[in-house]
Amino acid sequence: MRVALPPVALNVPPHRGTLLEAWGTTPDGQWWALVVWESYVARGLEQPRLVRCSGWASSRAVSPIAGQDYSGAPLVRLDADRHWWPRPVSAEALHFGVLTPDRSLDAPTGMRWCYPRRSRRDRLPRYEQATPRDRH
Repeated sequence: MRVALPPVALNVPPHRGTLLEAWGTTPDGQWWALVVWESYVARGLEQPRLVRCSGWASSRAVSPIAGQDYSGAPLVRLDADRHWWPRPVSAEALHFGVLTPDRSLDAPTGMRWCYPRRSRRDRLPRYEQATPRDRH
């Protein structure tokens, strides 16, 4: 059974909405966090689809959130060569490698980051959007 991943605060892109997938330590004793987040991508005018993204962040870039339990996050030994660091098991994941403050998280070639389109059924009618002052 998969336990829900705990959220973490991150001071490098993507900054918010990140969950801790695993902790890792390198042979020289540095700690790293494998974080995951979700975003929407679309090709041209296609309907946006949800994708899972991931990357490794230095422990200096990760902060715990009060009240969260991180004891269930697995601990992995990381190779000295970052090329061999593990990725999440999700086949759909976009992995960005090491996350740094100056690293640009670009959408895959031919795609764009976007937000899902809201259904017309989800929108409020214009008269409900009006303020009391507009209704007089």
